[in-house]
Amino acid sequence: MELTVKDSNWAKEVIRQSDFFDTLTEQELAQLVEGFEKRHYTKGTIIIFQGEISNKLFIIQSGKVSVNVRRRKQVTKVAELVPTDLFGEISLLTPRSATATVKVEEDSDIIILAGDVFRGIVKNNPALDEKIRKKIDERLKMHDQLENPEQAIFSAILPKETPRHKLDEEDED
Repeated sequence: MELTVKDSNWAKEVIRQSDFFDTLTEQELAQLVEGFEKRHYTKGTIIIFQGEISNKLFIIQSGKVSVNVRRRKQVTKVAELVPTDLFGEISLLTPRSATATVKVEEDSDIIILAGDVFRGIVKNNPALDEKIRKKIDERLKMHDQLENPEQAIFSAILPKETPRHKLDEEDED
């Protein structure tokens, strides 16, 4: 589903507040938002399975999802993500297997960006490419060093503290 102007403005604000994307220019941010699409997921739907190859960014606009990790036949919930949280950006430049299964806990609207759109923007900006790759490397190193890497990577990819009240106020317009 195509984004409304309100959806686009909301997504742009969330992206601006994510340290992962803080090097984007206004023009690059506008290009990025043009590549977004919106999907509605119902409770119980699996958005992505652990081990599945992905190259998409997901931003939760409404609802709630859980992040679940399977180890030796046991599944553990390691995080719950709510509006303005995002996941998947580490795979935007290079498709990677998901470190967890993400399941919809409440009906959710999710804004999605395909990796090829992002790679098109980065291709024209070598400095941005280098900065993004450094951030990915930092997160992957942290992932490898911690005892519970799945939980660490999801807590590391969440945006900077988002003034949720500001985003909620925009919804009231």
